[in-house]
Amino acid sequence: MLVESILDFGDPVEDATSSGVLLFEDEAIWDLPIRGVTKAMVGDWELLIGKASLAHSRSTEIERLGRLLPPTIGITGLYVPTGFLNDAIVAYEGGVRLSKGFDGLDEVLRVFDSSIEHLEVVDEGRAFQLVFRGREPLLLSRQGLEEVLSSGTVRGLALVQAALAALKTGKYLLVDELENHLNRQLVNVVMDLFVSRETNPMGATLVFTTHYPQLLDHIHRKDCVFFLVRDAEGYTEMAKYSDRVKRIENKKSEVFASNYVKGTAPRYLDIAKLRKIAYEVARSWVDE
Repeated sequence: MLVESILDFGDPVEDATSSGVLLFEDEAIWDLPIRGVTKAMVGDWELLIGKASLAHSRSTEIERLGRLLPPTIGITGLYVPTGFLNDAIVAYEGGVRLSKGFDGLDEVLRVFDSSIEHLEVVDEGRAFQLVFRGREPLLLSRQGLEEVLSSGTVRGLALVQAALAALKTGKYLLVDELENHLNRQLVNVVMDLFVSRETNPMGATLVFTTHYPQLLDHIHRKDCVFFLVRDAEGYTEMAKYSDRVKRIENKKSEVFASNYVKGTAPRYLDIAKLRKIAYEVARSWVDE
């Protein structure tokens, strides 16, 4: 299945309530056959569309339904197969969440904080007993536990739980900004869990976004890396790394930092303007 959505901002002249809100201008759903699609086609929209057939469009659905479809609601919800979203696990932020039957809790916690001796859920999840090495046990509420543990430990625990669930069932794990609150080496450990056949026998897939291209140096393949680039007019598009960079010896982080692929790094002119503003602000304080 391919989904093409054209979005636009609401017109403040026609409708003041929709100003600044992204609305669906048009949509199309395409059926994509399994046969005939290769890995090289992934990320190349024109090649994929060439193999697909149009199944539904926004205009035809409005006619079929015989009523106006609100511009804030997409048509994909009508056709996404039941249970499709169950094939993906999302690593959410939002505090301590302990999965039922989660084994190895203490071992996981010590990866992120070696001073933790033991954590136990008590009173049917309403309280927690936390033991640091060489200290008396602490009986804490969920809020109290989150205040005692570092943000990195909390995020790491949530990420590992989600990763283990995906590895067990062969699902997709979706993580926004994988590096948040975590040491880079610990991020590499989580990534490696999905690469090894020993820890990933079911073929689970890790899909993540990041602001730090250095993480990509830990990924050996180039055809599974995509990045956003801006053209001269400021429009953003998605580009496949292997289509833009052919030399295999290049470090991915250096490619991004050097702006080898135009549009992946801030423009020098924009940086110069920022420095000028900072200089003028600093001088204004000195002059006062």
